[in-house]
Amino acid sequence: MPGCASQPSLYVYDLPRPYQDPRSRELRSGRNVSEAAASEGRSLPGFPLLGAQLRSMHMFATADHLFARAKAYSCHTRQPARARLFFVPVFSPSFRHNHHCGEREEGVGSLHRRLSAVRVAAGMGTGTAVTALEARGGADHIFMSGRNGVAIESVPACELDLRDRRLGSSLRLSIESGRHDAYAGYPTPYASLPMYHSVPPVAVIQLDGRATALPWATPHERTTLVAASFLDNHGGALRLRKSLTAACKAAPQLCTFVHPELRNRTERGGRNSELSQLLYEEVARAYWGATFCLQPPGDSLNRKAIVDSMLLGCIPVLFHPGQALLWPWHWGSWQRASSVLLPFNSSGFGALAALKSIPIAKVETMRRTIAQQAHRVHWAAVDASLVPVLKGLQPRDAFEITLDQAAKRAGRSGLAAHGAKLQQQLPRLSLELAEVPRSAVGHCGSTTTGEGDCEHGDMGAWYTDATRGNGTLDADTTLVRLATLDDCAARCESCARCNFVSHSYRWTDCSWHHRCPRLHRPPGNFITANCTKGSAGELNKCAFWG
Repeated sequence: MPGCASQPSLYVYDLPRPYQDPRSRELRSGRNVSEAAASEGRSLPGFPLLGAQLRSMHMFATADHLFARAKAYSCHTRQPARARLFFVPVFSPSFRHNHHCGEREEGVGSLHRRLSAVRVAAGMGTGTAVTALEARGGADHIFMSGRNGVAIESVPACELDLRDRRLGSSLRLSIESGRHDAYAGYPTPYASLPMYHSVPPVAVIQLDGRATALPWATPHERTTLVAASFLDNHGGALRLRKSLTAACKAAPQLCTFVHPELRNRTERGGRNSELSQLLYEEVARAYWGATFCLQPPGDSLNRKAIVDSMLLGCIPVLFHPGQALLWPWHWGSWQRASSVLLPFNSSGFGALAALKSIPIAKVETMRRTIAQQAHRVHWAAVDASLVPVLKGLQPRDAFEITLDQAAKRAGRSGLAAHGAKLQQQLPRLSLELAEVPRSAVGHCGSTTTGEGDCEHGDMGAWYTDATRGNGTLDADTTLVRLATLDDCAARCESCARCNFVSHSYRWTDCSWHHRCPRLHRPPGNFITANCTKGSAGELNKCAFWG
C-alpha cells in the first residue's frame, strides 16, 4: 500500500455490529460540545482560536473509537495475506457479564466460524493455509476489552472470553492493567487482570482537520493553582477525595472545584443532555485555567481525566504509584517529567500546600514535557494523516503508537511459538465450527448437585468461569476454563457417568447428565452434545444432540 512502508498494515475482521454492543449507554456520547456551545451563544476560552473541538466522550467508548479509527486507517487492508496486524472488534463498554450475544442465542459458535474463515499461509513452517489466528500463534491479533479489563469484563459478548487460550499470544488491550503489582495497598475489588496492556482512554480533546494548534502546547495565562472535579461518595479513596474536596471548597483562591452535584444532575439528565454538556464545558474551563489538576483514584486507578488534563495543558496530580504505571507505551517514558505524585494518605490542605511549594522552574519543565509529548496520549478524531497540526510528529497520536507497538510486540522472538503452545493446550474446535442444528438447542435440565459424582451420580455442573493462577496466560499458569462446547465435551469424556453435556456462554455453565430424554429451551443460549459411552465405557465421538 502506498505510503505504508513505515506503518503496519491492518486487517479488521468484518463482524456484525452487535458484537460491539452499540446500544450500550456508554456509546451514546461523542457530541461536539464546542459546536453545541457556539450554537447556543457560549464559547470556551481559547478553543475557537485553536480550532480544537471538545467532545463529550465516555471513557468506556475507547474500544469503539479504536474500531472507528481502524476502519478509517490509511494502511487498512482487506487482504489478510497482506496484513501485519489483525483487529477483532468484539467489545462491550457496559458493566455486565455475558448479558448480550453478537448473534442469535443459538449461534454461539458463530464468532469462531467467522474467525476461522479468515485464512493465510501458515507462519509456523508448514506452508499450508491456516486460520489467521493460528498462523503466528495469535501474536499479530489485537482484542480490546471495552472497559478496565477486570475478570467480569473479559467476556465482552457471550461468544468470546478474552481469557480463552485459543487466542494464543494475542494482544489484549484495556484502559487499565494489573501488571507490576499496580494495586499494592489500594483497596479495590475492581482490579484489572495482568494479561491486559493498558492504553489511554479517549479524551475530550480529539483533533481533526479544523485544528490550528495543539491545545496542550499553546501558552496562555493560567489563573488558578489547582482544578478538581470528582465525586467523593464511592471508590477506594473516599477519605482522600473527601479531604481534597473540603480543602478545595475552603480555598477557592487556590482551587477551582467543579461540584459533584453537577455530575449527579448530569447522570439524571443523560450524557447528551444540556446539563451533560455544561459539565464538560465547566471541567474544560477549570483544567484550561489551572496549573495542576487533582486526579485521585476512584473505583480503579485509571481516570480519563488524567488524559483530559494533559491535553488541556494541566499537570496531573497522582495519588497512587499504580497510576504512574498506566499506559506504558504512551506515557511511560515521560510520566515522571509530566506529573506530580503525592502520597495516598495526603490531606487536602497538605496537597494544596505541597503543590504551592513546587518551584516555578520545575513547573515550567513539566509544562514543556506535556507540550512536547501529550500527542502520545491523544486520540485524533480522524486518521492522524488528515490533521495538519500533527504533521511532523512521529508517531502522531495514541492510535499510531498502539499499532506501532503492537507490530513490534508481534515480531518478538518466541511469542508466536508461545501462542501456538497455548492454543494447543485446549481441544481443537469441531462442534463449535459446525452449524448447530435446531434439535441441539436447549439443555437436559437443571442441576442442583454441584460438580456431581462421576462414579455414581446422574448429573452435575462444571462452572466455566473457574479461574486459577495469576491471570497472565503464561505457560505455567493454570486457567481452568471450559470456554467452548468442545471443552465441555472433553471434560465429559473423563467423567464415567457423563453421557450428555449442555453448554452456555451466557450463563457460564457446563452441565452434564447421565440421561437426556429431551431438551428444555428456557433459559436460552444452551447447546447440548451427546457423548454417550459404550457398554464397556469406551468413548464415542461427541456429536450434537438429536
